[in-house]
Amino acid sequence: MFRQIRRYDGVYLYLKQKPTYQGGTIRSWEVVVPVVRQEKQFPDGTVTPHREVYPIDDDWGIRGWTYQSESDAQTAFGQRCAAQATAREGQTK
Repeated sequence: MFRQIRRYDGVYLYLKQKPTYQGGTIRSWEVVVPVVRQEKQFPDGTVTPHREVYPIDDDWGIRGWTYQSESDAQTAFGQRCAAQATAREGQTK
């Protein structure tokens, strides 16, 4: 189960919980910069809307990171938000 904890400037922080066979729960946190997909119309007329999607496995470590502690994830989330803001500022100059 995933639950969004925070979202800011195109960066997401999720709590991932997975039940164990012993009745416990394994928790991890994921910081994600989603990939933006533009609206697309296919030859058969089907349209997929503009949307954000989770990074693919090959982009893990570039657009997504997993942490075993919430404090590490919160720190990484803040750093990634700052990096996004810096990148946007550079685009507007």
